[in-house]
Amino acid sequence: MSEFASVSVLNQSNAYRRGSVGIPLVCVNVKALDMETGAELPFGEKGELCFSAPNTMIGYYKKPEETVKAIWTEPDGTRWMRTGDLGYVDEDGFVFVVGRLKRVYVTQSPDGDILKIYPQRIEDALLMDAVLDNCGVIVLPDPERINVPVAYVTLKPGVDATAVPAALTAIARRELPEHMQPAAIHILDSMPMTQSGKIDYRALEALAAEPNR
Repeated sequence: MSEFASVSVLNQSNAYRRGSVGIPLVCVNVKALDMETGAELPFGEKGELCFSAPNTMIGYYKKPEETVKAIWTEPDGTRWMRTGDLGYVDEDGFVFVVGRLKRVYVTQSPDGDILKIYPQRIEDALLMDAVLDNCGVIVLPDPERINVPVAYVTLKPGVDATAVPAALTAIARRELPEHMQPAAIHILDSMPMTQSGKIDYRALEALAAEPNR
């Protein structure tokens, strides 16, 4: 996060765990909070990752209300940055990030039940297909289901795209509940990326909004 002036967690040669972003550096504290109650969760339970560190920003420039939403101060003066990341801390202090809390949407089943769509979970499922180079899932408005997920993928060099949509559809049906199975899967020549090297979801939404799409 740019809200931290530098690194806060790090995998090291003598302190490494596969799948983890690392252990907190000196003077950095981390905890996972229950998304509904705000209570600190035990080791291994997923919640919103929060950090207290000396390299945390003072605040958003001329945006005090946004600062209050992002950082809260305990009575003893400890400041905690809410990352918006879904993750957990294991018993050895390794931090794991599994998704973004802000990327959660609602949809509606044929029975009228309101359900949640987690784009990160859809991406992880589709990336089980080894032919994919990258996968980005956006959620689009739908008059009947409120929202539906749509997947955009890029393929590794030399892969024949002919059978890819059917293979991904089969994976989605096997790994995901019906309401999270993509309404459409599109193959791109290249995935739009932000300057920080992350998938540019706004660019995908703009692509979906083009009249010829």
